[in-house]
Amino acid sequence: MILTSSHHSPESKAHIESLLTHGLHWAIEQFDEVVMFADTWKDPAPLKRAWCVWELYGVSKAKKNLVVELALSAEEQDDFLQTLTHDSDAVLDSISNIDTEKSGCFNPLDKEMIDTAINESVGYHTLNDIILEELREWLMVTSVSEFQRLVPEGVDGKFDDLDNEQQLRLCMLASC
Repeated sequence: MILTSSHHSPESKAHIESLLTHGLHWAIEQFDEVVMFADTWKDPAPLKRAWCVWELYGVSKAKKNLVVELALSAEEQDDFLQTLTHDSDAVLDSISNIDTEKSGCFNPLDKEMIDTAINESVGYHTLNDIILEELREWLMVTSVSEFQRLVPEGVDGKFDDLDNEQQLRLCMLASC
């Protein structure tokens, strides 16, 4: 099925804008949970795109449970786990540098509408805090999982291959 609409008439344009500004948030309210997928752990693309930020704002406005899942390629996953075990400060620094206000948009009028709506309600600072909290949760779950992988029950090995500082960082991240 292919759907099209005429963007030429003022009525069509107003209808589409209404759907994107109000209808999208209404649809988000119908879900029990919302999942955000991202391409990389270092600088997730959805946090750089104004319309994705608009959706996250809709989640916060609807007071829905946002679940952050970073769907990473095998190479990106390996990079993340290596960084997690060898330079956890880089991981913490990366997720701490979130600023959704810097997100971009092809149409400057769309960006202006999104900025105005967010700034007149929760504000970007609060929205960043909401997203950061979910990223911390993802980091904790991922760290615990990696810790459990490195320290299987009753088996010495991979964890012992890490130096003391790496072991301590991983334990702190995994809330040991």
